Amino acid sequence: MQFPEQLKIIIRDKNNKLLSNIVIALKLFAKRKNNYHIISDLSNSNGEIIFNKKDIEEYINTCMDFFIMDYTSTLEDCKNIIELQMMSNEEIKKAIEGVNLFKDYFRNSLKLLNSLHNARNSEFNSFKKEIKIDSTVKIIELEI
Repeated sequence: MQFPEQLKIIIRDKNNKLLSNIVIALKLFAKRKNNYHIISDLSNSNGEIIFNKKDIEEYINTCMDFFIMDYTSTLEDCKNIIELQMMSNEEIKKAIEGVNLFKDYFRNSLKLLNSLHNARNSEFNSFKKEIKIDSTVKIIELEI
């Protein structure tokens, strides 16, 4: 996969209002072994969530280092499609449990827990959207 240096997700509601305090999950499809699930920070007041390539690579390397039998694909090895998911309350609860279990292994665990606890996702319907991606894709707009 040729992931862009920075991928901006802009979240709006059906009335075109920018939405803050939303978390989404980014799924990377591995060619071998398990897929990667990366949870965003909260969207800002402009409805923006930023995924940086270097942060994703660090996350993948951490997964590969600590879970040697579960992950073998680098970012470049992943397929050229991503899935963006508006997480449901149940998925957020499971994510909180998972982050608490492995918080000592990942650099941004406390920030992620804060985002998950303060997300307004329950005000909206969850959904999943697959998007073909390469290094030229810089902005993706989502309407929820």
